Amino acid sequence: MALVDEILRLPELEEAPPVLVDIGASGEPHAKWKPIARYSICVAFEGGEAEVSSSARGFRRLHLVPAVVAEQPAQREPFYSTRFPYCSSRLRPNHEALARYAFGPLFEVERETEVEAVGLRETLEGLGLERVDWFKSDSQGTDLRLFASLGDELVSRVLLAEFEPGIIDAYEGEDKLADVMRYLGERGFWPSDLEVKGSQRIESGLLARTIRPRLRRHVGIALKTAPCWAEIEYLNDFEQEGVFGKREYLLGCVLAWLRGHYGFALELAGRGRERFGDEAFGRVEQAAARRIRLGFARLPLAAARRLSARD
Repeated sequence: MALVDEILRLPELEEAPPVLVDIGASGEPHAKWKPIARYSICVAFEGGEAEVSSSARGFRRLHLVPAVVAEQPAQREPFYSTRFPYCSSRLRPNHEALARYAFGPLFEVERETEVEAVGLRETLEGLGLERVDWFKSDSQGTDLRLFASLGDELVSRVLLAEFEPGIIDAYEGEDKLADVMRYLGERGFWPSDLEVKGSQRIESGLLARTIRPRLRRHVGIALKTAPCWAEIEYLNDFEQEGVFGKREYLLGCVLAWLRGHYGFALELAGRGRERFGDEAFGRVEQAAARRIRLGFARLPLAAARRLSARD
């Protein structure tokens, strides 16, 4: 990570550190942020019953916001606390749809309350933050509307965004994967990673009657998993003229590198070198090209696997 550290120590990023936003920041700190945490400002929202781990510290600056976050401030917002805390949401679970899946009981509402909600953009402005470089949200159904609430100007300057949208109707009126893909695709982002998650398509009542309790947690061994939600990541394509300066190009190279997109890092570095004439971009180009060439060292193994698969 010497290259990453070198770039993040440059004056452009020392003076304006990366800003990371984490909505639904329960449990351990986001693993993808570990290489850049000490250089970054993190704003972590968690309004449910789960608490942000004390080990989340390690950022240059960390703002913990123990509140439900919404598109705009609201004195009272409904909040549904579920049997499994990480399924709790501002949206009501769709029990009719969930009953068809093995994981349906996790969404059973144990308590319905009203909570005060803070606005995302208003909170960032109150902290004196004028940008979001890496947006991550797992808000159980409202990821896209929260991202859009940043406003067109801030959205266009986000460099990397992560969402966990639904594929099935787990919540009433939730933001779905198709909505996220349409919105981001229209705003100069390209999908840099996608992992589909799911549960088994068996009515939870039928599962309870058919399978003994101690075996239900292992139902994935016996039944195929059906897609229910996705973890999707987007990188900004940097095609909008006049939006990004030298700082953003440098940070964009870092993020592309960290996410394993060495071809995009090479592309961005070349554009940055031509535009700003900084030798730091040349070093990124060299490192990215070298990493790509090293990747071809796996060619014999890949070829052997293809041949083996044909047999």
